[in-house]
Amino acid sequence: QLKQTRSDVDWAMVRYHNRVSFGFLTTVEQDQVTAAYKSYQTAFNEAARQAQLNYNTPTPDNVKQLANQLLSILDSIP
Repeated sequence: QLKQTRSDVDWAMVRYHNRVSFGFLTTVEQDQVTAAYKSYQTAFNEAARQAQLNYNTPTPDNVKQLANQLLSILDSIP
């Protein structure tokens, strides 16, 4: 569901922002996350709009793919 996808990404982004605030990430890593998050957020917002903001709607495959890509990038950062 869209709400679960959003929750998964939001928690990962909270951890990411905490690491950024402590200076644990390079500029290159931050740029990668920013680009991946922007792509995910654009697709998510469009899917939510198409679902008329019904977040219980199943997450479309393209949004899942972008969310997984973002989570993978976040997981790869030591």
